[in-house]
Amino acid sequence: MTPITQDQINKAAWGACDTFRGVVDPSIYKDYVLTMLFLKYVSDVWKDHRARYEAEHGDHPDLIDAMMQQEAFVLPEKAGFDHLHSRRHEAGNGERIDKALHAIEEANLAKLLCADASWAAAEACLQTHGGFGFAEEYDVERKYREARLYQVAPISTNLILSFVAQHVLGMPRSY
Repeated sequence: MTPITQDQINKAAWGACDTFRGVVDPSIYKDYVLTMLFLKYVSDVWKDHRARYEAEHGDHPDLIDAMMQQEAFVLPEKAGFDHLHSRRHEAGNGERIDKALHAIEEANLAKLLCADASWAAAEACLQTHGGFGFAEEYDVERKYREARLYQVAPISTNLILSFVAQHVLGMPRSY
C-alpha cells in the first residue's frame, strides 16, 4: 500500500467540507467533518492493532479479543467507520452515526473515570511524599508520570469531556 500524503488528506477533508456547503451552516459543518475524521482515525488505529494481534496470536481469537479490550481506546463492533461506510446508501445514516458515537462513548467512559482516579491517587501519593516523591528510590515520580499519560493519551480527557458536554448534555461548544 502506498503511503497517503498530507495533500491527499487535505483534498479529502476539503472535499468532505464542500459536500456540506449550502446545505449546512458553515459554522457547524466542521463538527460533522471533524467527527467523521476522528471516527476514521480511531477505526484505522483499531484495525491496525487488531491485525498486529492476529499476526502474533492468530490461533487464539479469545486472546485477541481480550487484548483488544485492553487497548487505550475501545471501538465497539458496528461503531467503526467501515461499518458505517458500508451502510451509507441505506436510510438512517444520522441515527446510525449517533448510535455509533454513543456506543464509543459508553465503551470508553470507564477509562475516563479510571484515568481521573489514577491521577487523583498519583497526586495524593506525591503530596504525601513531598519532595521525596521525585526521588528515584521511591518510584513515585514514575507512577505520577504514568498516571498523567492516561489524562492525555490517546485522547485528552478535556476533549472527551467537551464531547460529552456538547453531544450528550446539549451544552454549547466550549472550544
